[in-house]
Amino acid sequence: MINDPIIGESIGLILISIGWLLQIIHSWSGRREIRKRTLICYGLGVAILIINGAFSGSIDAVFYLNIVTLVLACVLLMRVSKSEVAQDKTKRNSRRKKKR
Repeated sequence: MINDPIIGESIGLILISIGWLLQIIHSWSGRREIRKRTLICYGLGVAILIINGAFSGSIDAVFYLNIVTLVLACVLLMRVSKSEVAQDKTKRNSRRKKKR
């Protein structure tokens, strides 16, 4: 992917930081739910760290912990997505009832 492992790590950590910055900005508006953008940026950043670790040959405890956090982020993303779909359906149903 990237020849220099430091650049790969930096890109991964920058994406993770961007994700959390988006979440902080979102929470300043008084909302408490986790945004999909945060999870996507976080997941991409961790995926880059995993790929970078695999290509650089540093498969150690941190490598496996990154895999665990990526899996957890994906599970949470699926959960948040399902929740948003359910909320959208509820909003549409309530709008239909109001029109009647």
